[in-house]
Amino acid sequence: MDEMIRAALSQGLGYGMFACLLVYVLRTTGIREANYQNLLDKMTDKFNIVEDIKEDVKEIKREIERK
Repeated sequence: MDEMIRAALSQGLGYGMFACLLVYVLRTTGIREANYQNLLDKMTDKFNIVEDIKEDVKEIKREIERK
C-alpha cells in the first residue's frame, strides 16, 4: 500500500490524495462489512427464536381445538 501511495504522489498531489482516500475507503468498508455480518448473525438468532415461539403457539392451538 505504501508503495502505491508513493507512486501516486510522484505523479502529483491529486493522485496522492486519491490514493490515500482509496486506501481509507477500502479499510473502512471492511470494518463496516464485519459489523453488518455480526448484525445479521444476531438477527438470524432472534428470528429463530420467533420461529420456535410460532411453532409452540401452533401446538397450543391444536391442543385447545382437540378439547
